[in-house]
Amino acid sequence: MAGTAFSGELMRFKGATWRVIAMLAAALVATPTLAIDSTKLQSIRSSLSVEEIVAFAMAKSTVPILDIDKTIEINIVLNAKGMERSDIQSFQIELLRVFSAISAYAEISINLNASRSIDYSSAVPYVPFGDQNQPSNTQTFDVFIDRDVLKLAKLGQIAVHDIDTLRSTSDASTCYRESRIGNPVVNVLVDRNINPVGCLYGVLLQTIGLKDAFGRDAATFNPGRIPGFRINAEMAAAYAIRECQSLIDEKNPFEKCLRDVLDGGKSETR
Repeated sequence: MAGTAFSGELMRFKGATWRVIAMLAAALVATPTLAIDSTKLQSIRSSLSVEEIVAFAMAKSTVPILDIDKTIEINIVLNAKGMERSDIQSFQIELLRVFSAISAYAEISINLNASRSIDYSSAVPYVPFGDQNQPSNTQTFDVFIDRDVLKLAKLGQIAVHDIDTLRSTSDASTCYRESRIGNPVVNVLVDRNINPVGCLYGVLLQTIGLKDAFGRDAATFNPGRIPGFRINAEMAAAYAIRECQSLIDEKNPFEKCLRDVLDGGKSETR
């Protein structure tokens, strides 16, 4: 696996305006550069067995959009209008806490812009995302967070690339993801009123090959409660799914491949 790249400034105030480039300092997540090998996978699995991880991966696997073994650039814009500074701080702290844990296993960079104060209008919709069809030399995970963001997008006040798909989603949804097949750009809308970091984490898992998190619905886990063994399980499963994705529609070969990868061996069927 490539080395961890979650570095930079944690929090920075500039007068009354926030602009946070949040990429966790290397000291927080000092992790050696390792390939996907037996030692690394044993470390990721922690106290969980190969059988537990294989069962989880079999039940929750989906074709990855982003490659967990390459840098994932996460760009987050938070509409801070009407938010107390303490609420913004709480969001930042939770975001850094969660993604510092992930960055022990994946190379992630985060750019967090919490300085925007955005008003909406149906006449001139706010456009949070660029052109998905343009080729990218990096894997990009672009996120826009605000109160009632999916509702506003359905009303046409926030522009998305696929409005019909968005409008077909449940009104109870708090996250919306869109991407183009073959293009490593993922756009995400997240409602900041309902566990935004948990929702964002759940969507990120979906992009690296997991429908849900270990032992619970990814989008609904409680803030402040991310047991390490769960992230261990999820990252181990994601790596194994990445290695075996060509077999994802073939149950027995896929299961054998997952087990071989998690055991540190090489699958003969791949």
